[in-house]
Amino acid sequence: RPSASPTAANEATLATSAALHLGEDPQLLGPDDEAAALALPGPVAVGVGSPRVRRQIWDRWSGEPHLSWPTLVHATSVLGARTTIGAGVGVQAGVTMTCDIRIAEFSYLSPLVTVGHDVRIGRWCLVNPSANLSGGVTVGDGVLVGVGAVILENIAIGVGATVGAGAVVTRDVPPGVTVVGVPARAVGADR
Repeated sequence: RPSASPTAANEATLATSAALHLGEDPQLLGPDDEAAALALPGPVAVGVGSPRVRRQIWDRWSGEPHLSWPTLVHATSVLGARTTIGAGVGVQAGVTMTCDIRIAEFSYLSPLVTVGHDVRIGRWCLVNPSANLSGGVTVGDGVLVGVGAVILENIAIGVGATVGAGAVVTRDVPPGVTVVGVPARAVGADR
């Protein structure tokens, strides 16, 4: 059963408390720190998983000329040839990417994710631990991929969709749809 999403109030708090200033004096910004954030120069990393909240942070702060959004790639991750990673992306320990991969701004790949050749990952996505995106997969903006999910070759995951933990996706997923199970089916659809 899919877990409940955070309430709107919790998401609003997360959107303002999940930025970490990476300058000489690193600091976590809290929900009442908008003035402090406006005064900070330099790089800021976002440490929240919710694709919706990641987009809210991007929408609110990406236009601030004094802030920058570093791409953070863990030293144990493997990036293949012709891999392009956008601003504000986080790549955690043990992620393996083959070749010809594009990851757009503000997405996050959790530990031990595997990304096959010719994969495209949109903005504000969260790919949870041990997920496997096979070759030719396209992941739209704002997608959440659950822990241990497998997306088979040449599948498209639509904007704002959710792939449940452990799901095996064998067909394209329309925008905004949640799929679960093996093989993955839309929540509420006939099984």
